[in-house]
Amino acid sequence: MPLTNIFETSCTEEDITTQQGTSKSMVAALASLSQPGVWTVDDVDLLSKFNNFKHQQPQPRLSMALDGIADVSSGSGFFLTLSQKERMLASAVAAKDIDKKWPALLSILSRVCVASNSYEDVVQALRKEDPNGPIVDYLRDITYHYSHYLKFSDQVPRNINEREGFGDLTWCFIRGALTLANIPSRCFEIPVVGAKERKNHGRDLSVETEVHASMVDGVALFGDHQIYLAEASLIYEPKLDKQVKDKFKLVRCMRDSCNSQIRSIAREAMPPTGMSVFGSTSFGDETKFYAMDFVGTYRLRQIGRMLIPLNKLHFATRMEMCVSL
Repeated sequence: MPLTNIFETSCTEEDITTQQGTSKSMVAALASLSQPGVWTVDDVDLLSKFNNFKHQQPQPRLSMALDGIADVSSGSGFFLTLSQKERMLASAVAAKDIDKKWPALLSILSRVCVASNSYEDVVQALRKEDPNGPIVDYLRDITYHYSHYLKFSDQVPRNINEREGFGDLTWCFIRGALTLANIPSRCFEIPVVGAKERKNHGRDLSVETEVHASMVDGVALFGDHQIYLAEASLIYEPKLDKQVKDKFKLVRCMRDSCNSQIRSIAREAMPPTGMSVFGSTSFGDETKFYAMDFVGTYRLRQIGRMLIPLNKLHFATRMEMCVSL
């Protein structure tokens, strides 16, 4: 039987959304498609620990565990049940060597983002840098977006709306970094391909109405695949319940995107082992970045965070933090 048939016949919408989480058929199908079926680190069986947590602990309504997603980001319910050693093993992320990818980045930041530099100081320092370099273009684009606000005030106005805040002040850091890596991106009300596939799977669209896709605030693309998804809220005084709902929505969409990509790749080739999908939630001035892969269940890890600048005085220090993430 072709690999795509294994995946599509054994992994129905009911399998994905069942309260028992990741079904045995889903695990078998993903294992046949080159995705790891075990989650053991230093002889610690983390998959068994997650399955025990999922079945034995009462789960809230918006629980990712019910969807077979093991959230090992700090503060999650599953994370808190682990010992200190188990937490480190479950959430470990490979060290990033940004110097090898962009050797000029840190040296430019050391000149431009001096701790005492205000917004105007950063703008002046960038004028002294080589105008033809991609790093300088990236940093100048960030200061241009901020000029719409900090040119007229010492602080980003408190009545800024969600779209302005995300598009001008958060997305410029993310999109600029994606562009540096030659990854195209789009923003604002982008339909999630994988979510649409899941919602309409098994439906007879000749007699039933097609279900619309979930929408997200930002995506990054690799060909036709959505490899990164973003959700955002207000910069100032966002509603607390939105933080929980945004993360839950984002993570489910990341899982849908992962499944969609594996299905698509499997039509012509074996997917690479350990595929990952990335995402972020922006709540207030903080953005958290996540990675999801499959290790016998879906695993969600926080891989970074940044605090965007909101005033002139601390612009340089926060800009450096965001860019060197």
